[in-house]
Amino acid sequence: WSYDFATGSWDQRQQLNQPPGRGDHVAAWDPNSDTFWVHGGYDGVSYLGDLWKYSGYTWTNIAATGPSPRSQHVAVWDPSNSVIWIHGGINSCVLNDELWKFDTKASTWTAWPSSQQPLARASHVAVWDDANQAIWIHGGYRRTCGDFGGLQRDLWRFDTTASSNNWNLIAIGGPTARAYHVAGWDPANEAIWIHGGLQGANFCSDLWRFDVNLYEWRLLSEKEARQPGLVMQLLLIPQVHHFVSTAAILMADWE
Repeated sequence: WSYDFATGSWDQRQQLNQPPGRGDHVAAWDPNSDTFWVHGGYDGVSYLGDLWKYSGYTWTNIAATGPSPRSQHVAVWDPSNSVIWIHGGINSCVLNDELWKFDTKASTWTAWPSSQQPLARASHVAVWDDANQAIWIHGGYRRTCGDFGGLQRDLWRFDTTASSNNWNLIAIGGPTARAYHVAGWDPANEAIWIHGGLQGANFCSDLWRFDVNLYEWRLLSEKEARQPGLVMQLLLIPQVHHFVSTAAILMADWE
């Protein structure tokens, strides 16, 4: 489906050669070529490692050797270099700490090893900071299957322009440890917004803002936060009038 913000209408897209059904995968949008990318996920039986693109009402499977099958990972889009970055994820209870880059022009995957990097995790959040050419990740879980523990609250920054020591631990304070939350990037104010998530068996309702210049977390008041009970996918799209998703989108009104 695609949603046109200008007209306020949904459009069900024709899908030729579409990917098999799945969940817990990741997606990225390329506004320059109007292309929607999806990677990995879980189909109820197997973990997936395939990469697909949707353009011109047609799906294309991209045959390129890259990351192992996984789900519950994160992805960001680098518009300056037409690159998709993915991090972390899980496969059969085995967590992953890998960072991969896919060059959409060359159709090649590249793994980015680092001596100092975040612990392996899944169901965390990530945003792309285009001004600083950086990836930010927060939270997630490190747990065994069926366990609600191992939640993280750390914030990391990956500098894509540095030749070494790309990962830096920025903050451990701020929001409590959580997973399955959502994040968005505010380019005008250079800030990361996160909301909600799951903490143990409890849902979170708090809304936080991190200023990347001041390195400062701010908790918004309850009047500015949503009501509890939602685990959502959030996407901020500056200067774009529509988006496409293969999954359901849950919406709620701001108070």
